[in-house]
Amino acid sequence: MRRLAIHYPHGLIHSIVTCATPMTDKTSMILQWAYRNDTEAQVSAADVVAFDRAVTLEDKRILESCDPDVPLADHDGEEMHMRTDYPGVVMRRMFTKLLSDHGESEQRYGL
Repeated sequence: MRRLAIHYPHGLIHSIVTCATPMTDKTSMILQWAYRNDTEAQVSAADVVAFDRAVTLEDKRILESCDPDVPLADHDGEEMHMRTDYPGVVMRRMFTKLLSDHGESEQRYGL
């Protein structure tokens, strides 16, 4: 789960909460919702939902085009990360610790 807060210069705060739950080795269920400090009179809920859905669908197309067999390690040099990758890096570290705590290790398809 992650929360992203976008603070706009005119005072609008757009907070997005995203929950990702692995369903199989290759699929996840994603739930997302938004909180905002504007009113229905300023921007309709339908417009907010439409905007967030458009952005989410763009992200979905990108994610579905990526190799699903990415390494959990974030420091082995196989991948380069940017600041915006931080939520994914945190999830990888947590998952690696969970595996380690239970005597398991990462298993990759291609290796």
